Amino acid sequence: ISDLEGAVKSYEQAILINPNYIDAMCNLGIVLGMQERYKSAEEVYKKALEIDPLNNQILYYSADNLFNGGDHKKARTVLISLLEKDHLNSDINNLLGKVAQKEGSLIALKYFKKALKKSIKQDEILNNIGSFLYEHRKLNLATKFFQKASSQNKENFEANVNLAYVYLIRKLFDLGWGKHEYRWNVEPLKRVVWPIKDKDLWEGQKNKRIVLWREQGIGDDLLFLGLVPEAFKRCETLSVYLDPRLIPLCKRSMPGINFKEYKEKIEEEVDYHLPMGSLPRLFRNSEKDFDRTVKGYLKADKNRVELLREELGLKGKRVIGISWKSTKSAGDLKKSLELT
Repeated sequence: ISDLEGAVKSYEQAILINPNYIDAMCNLGIVLGMQERYKSAEEVYKKALEIDPLNNQILYYSADNLFNGGDHKKARTVLISLLEKDHLNSDINNLLGKVAQKEGSLIALKYFKKALKKSIKQDEILNNIGSFLYEHRKLNLATKFFQKASSQNKENFEANVNLAYVYLIRKLFDLGWGKHEYRWNVEPLKRVVWPIKDKDLWEGQKNKRIVLWREQGIGDDLLFLGLVPEAFKRCETLSVYLDPRLIPLCKRSMPGINFKEYKEKIEEEVDYHLPMGSLPRLFRNSEKDFDRTVKGYLKADKNRVELLREELGLKGKRVIGISWKSTKSAGDLKKSLELT
């Protein structure tokens, strides 16, 4: 759906005309979920269930919405109740497998295998099994499942992106970075509107005017910024569009590069552009390439550091502080760290 807000209005209008229109309610819930408006979607499903309390399809959509919204416990409760009525249902078993995987439970594999027996979407479940095996570093097995998923459905882009991660871990950089470009066909990047459309992508040509632009969250910005000093050496001019919170840090750390606030449409006279997540494809194609990584490519504000040291009574002491929260990642439960 290219116009999600238009779809929402249409479904709402249909429900106004017919308040008992279950299909329109389910579709509205799905679209609201696609907009990450999970609480609103859940309210819609609740109203639909008031009309038809025994409708298993609504319950399944509700469980899927709860899962996507991060409420895995509630999603599991709904799915277990559905499984009691239809224990061979492929969709229910598959979603239960995804919930169990999120919760770090090994029972996920059992649900996925059960789903595989009856599924008409074999490639999706093969990919999920591969994902589970990848998490547990069974790389050879995971590779086989991802490859099988990809061969069964050429448009299973998630399987191709997952293959990218396996290849990169195994140091097959050429294969890995090639598959990594499929990320633009997978959530959340499939919804990204590229800010530059009328220029070719940079392939590493020297002495050209280049624009790099952020594509994901601030954590990814920080990661890919490690390659910007190398990119700068090849450019006549380099502009980097990124999260505004990082601009003072980057200007202090990498003089000579034009750091600018990312916007939906970038209008700048350049020769080539590139999303920052594609930089490794140009600069990291062997293990030895990683030796070139610039150590300490981000520099703190010395005056602010000293002021904080004095304020906290930490003069002369080594201080390390870590706080990290990942809200969008598939593995957010494993990647997040509370400040305490």
